[in-house]
Amino acid sequence: YGERDHEAAKQIAGALVSFARCGDPNGEGLPAWEATGDGTRVLELGESVHMREERYLPLYAILDRMQGY
Repeated sequence: YGERDHEAAKQIAGALVSFARCGDPNGEGLPAWEATGDGTRVLELGESVHMREERYLPLYAILDRMQGY
């Protein structure tokens, strides 16, 4: 693992701890995790941690319809 991997792990752990403590994954030194409520934007965890449009949303609808077949 490189330095960026360790930093991403710290950010993810920080968001989880913040959420467990107060129900909000945002906190000092953490990337902003916007509450969208409709699933159109997600927090991407990767080379950078940022909000982005969920490009697979139409695929999820298809998979939901296929559930149970």
